Amino acid sequence: MTPATPASPPGAVAGGYAACWQAARQLRAAHPGWLVIWVARTGRYHAYRLSVGWGDPGLSSPESAGLAARIEQASHAASRQPRPRAAASA
Repeated sequence: MTPATPASPPGAVAGGYAACWQAARQLRAAHPGWLVIWVARTGRYHAYRLSVGWGDPGLSSPESAGLAARIEQASHAASRQPRPRAAASA
């Protein structure tokens, strides 16, 4: 018996999740600032912003298109937040 590789997750073929794993890969490629995973047990895609601390709750959706839309909304909202100004040196 050969060990499973990350490119072929256990249960992907048996559970029919190959398309879901592929969709997660495509979301990762389209949104490089995010960690995107498919969790077969919950039947949901999850995304976590890579540049945020541990307090960020992340996003999830049962559909890859829904998660992509939520990532776009979160990225847009983050880009609109004012950045703190640096203190002027004397």
